[in-house]
Parts: sequence; structure tokens; C-alpha cells
Amino acid sequence: VRMAAVMTLQTTDSIGSKILETLAVYCGSVPDKIKIASDHKNQIPLLLAPDPSLQKELKSRLASKVPPSETVSLNQPRTIARYISRITNNLSLLGNGPLEEALVDELLSIALSPLDGPAIAKLEALAQKSTYLGSQKGPRLGDVAVYVALHPLVAGKTAVPPGLTRFFDLMQHHHQLKGKVPFLPLVGIPLPDSPLFCPPAPTTKPAQASSGKSGKKGGDAKAAGAAAAAGSSEGNKGKKAGKSKADKAAKKAAKKAKLEAEAKARAAKAVGHVDMRVGRISSCAPAADPSLYISQVQVGEACGNTRQVVSRLGGLVPLEAMSGALVVLIVNLPEGEFGGAMSQGRILCGTDAADAKKKVLVTPPSGAKVGERVMFDGAEDIVADKIVKDKKLRPVMKKLVVSGGGVACFGELVFKTSSGNCTCPGIEKGTIA
Repeated sequence: VRMAAVMTLQTTDSIGSKILETLAVYCGSVPDKIKIASDHKNQIPLLLAPDPSLQKELKSRLASKVPPSETVSLNQPRTIARYISRITNNLSLLGNGPLEEALVDELLSIALSPLDGPAIAKLEALAQKSTYLGSQKGPRLGDVAVYVALHPLVAGKTAVPPGLTRFFDLMQHHHQLKGKVPFLPLVGIPLPDSPLFCPPAPTTKPAQASSGKSGKKGGDAKAAGAAAAAGSSEGNKGKKAGKSKADKAAKKAAKKAKLEAEAKARAAKAVGHVDMRVGRISSCAPAADPSLYISQVQVGEACGNTRQVVSRLGGLVPLEAMSGALVVLIVNLPEGEFGGAMSQGRILCGTDAADAKKKVLVTPPSGAKVGERVMFDGAEDIVADKIVKDKKLRPVMKKLVVSGGGVACFGELVFKTSSGNCTCPGIEKGTIA
């Protein structure tokens, strides 16, 4: 018996139609296996080549004398999406294990419904915990669906929380989607201006000069006797008032110093959660996506000797400046897929405040040891998290700056190694990411 059939999959859900077509593109479906209508009229017909998954269905139809040429129909976008994932052998899209499978179903339900406030809040909570929404290890079916559902919001300049914005930008640059889906053009994601990363230092108002009223009263000799006594009394009050103002100024200065010290302690504790290490790039090569580099970075025995890191520095930092470079690397990020390759850290790079296209690697001094931890004043005794959560990492990243003279800083705290400070050579002021 020749096992072949035509299966028509159609849905009346317009967002479901776009999700299915995007999924088919992500799965890399070949024309002789899946043919997709290009008019986007809520219909996704698929022509299937002989497929083992159809054998049971066709045998049943033959046994009941139903002609094998009769069309098998599916109508629910969720069912169709699962079917496409299976026939293209992309089973990881359905989730690895019961928890991921349940999360895929949950994300599909959210994507196929209106993205209201509660839905956005739930997605943002997931985005704050994980690189992708459905898994740490790579996109799942639910991630593709949510990306498609978010696209009209982001493209229409609707306010989207920061975690979801990061997730959206990661998905739109994924090598299996970027530039391959006509109705999902790339959307520019605005980044904060450099002044927002480092708020201006508080300024103190100059002390106001004394009005001298008491002296004026004391020196007024228009009347004798009682007037002189009154002047003396006023003079004493003026001395007391002056002493009181000095005490208040001293207390105010002490309170300010205490608040500054507490702020520095909080900053040291915050940056202490992030494990930054001195690394050396042993090799670097461009990825399939020309905007990405794949680097092999030596980080010392304590961190696993060598780590693979994917960075979006292609075309911004010359390839020859990467290989052999001494760099600062965040090593306690969750491992995840980036641009089709696994990434095990983040290489820090400075951006010139005067020229956003000028990028320079954060560079430790030449005597720094590979694998040593980059430290900050007040954070020497803080043990970094094994895996730093996004809610702790994001506030730190927002305050990484290049201060005057090209020194790398977290707020006012300098990047330090055993051999000196880390710098961004050639940049006076800027931001670090």
C-alpha cells in the first residue's frame, strides 16, 4: 500500500496563522514536504510526503474502506503547531520534560489570546528569570508564538517591559528567523542614553551669608540705656543663632557622608553578586550571523579553563583585535543558546558617549592573571552567586560606565585587579555592556 495523503491544516485565527508560518520557517521546512500559502488568508495547507506518522491513520481508513485520497483536516493552531514540530523532527520545540511541555502549552495559550496587562506581566516575570521564556537552553514552540504575538506591539511603539524587550530582540535576531519571515521585519530597539547610566552627583548649595540683623541692632546707638541693653541681648542671640547654624551644617554634612557610605556599601553588595573574571581570548571566529563572534576564552581552572562565548561585536570590533585579547568576562550567567551556538558568559565592551559606533573591549592591565576575579572597593569579601539572576544583573549592567580618563567603573567603584585598574583605551566617557 502506498502510504501518502494530502492533509489540509487551516485555522480561522489570524495570529495563529502567522505563528504557524513562522514556526515552519524556524523548522526549516523544505518545499517538497510542506507548502505554505503565501496570501496569509488564515489558511495553511500542507502537502505531506510519505510519513510514518500517517500509517496508522491511513490503515484505519483503508480498513473502513475510506478512500486514502480523502483529506485529513486539523483546525486548532496549537494542534497544527505540534504537528509541524513533529514531522520536521524538531521535537525539542515541544519541551524537554513535563515542566517544559506544560510551559509550552501555557505560552501558546497566552500568544493565541489578546496580550492584556496580566498576560504581559506574566510573560515579563518569565523573561526576568530566564534567557528564553520556555527554557534556558534555546527557543521552544511557546517562544516562537510569543515573539510573533509581541511583534505588532513592539513595532507599534507600545510600551513593553524591559525583560520582554530583551527577549523580543533576542528572538528577532535568531539565525533561523532573522530576515526570513516577510511579515516580521526587524524592529529597532532603543537603548538608554549614556547619561541615564550614571546620574549626576548631588550638588550642595553655598551657605547663605548672615543677614547681620543682630549686629545692626546691637550697633544702633540712637538710644541710650535700655537701647544699649537691648543691643547686647540681640548680640547674644546672634551668637547662639550662629552656633546653631554651624551645628546644623555639621549634622547635615555627617548625615550626607553616612548616606554616601551606605550607598557605596549597597553598590558593593549589588556588584558582588556578579562574578567578573580576567580572561584571554585564545581564538575568535565570525558566526553564521555576521553581527556575531564565537570566541574561545581562557578563564582559569576555577571557572572551567575555557569557555565559549557568543558576542554581538561583529563589524564593531575588528576580528584581529579579538584574538589574543585580555578581556573582562561575566562567568556566572546561565548557559544558553545565542545565535545558534551555546554561550557560557559575556565579554564586556565599552561604547564611546561621543560616538555610539566606537566600541572598545574592557581591558585589564597587562600583568593581570587569567582567571582572577575583578574586584570593587567594599566587595572583596562578597561571594558571587553561582548563577546570577536577571533581576540582580540588570541593575548592575545599567551602572557600568567608562569614567573620565577611560577607567571602567560600576557607578563610582573602579574595576580593579591585582595589577591595577581596567580601562577602555581610546574612550574618555561612555557606557559598558
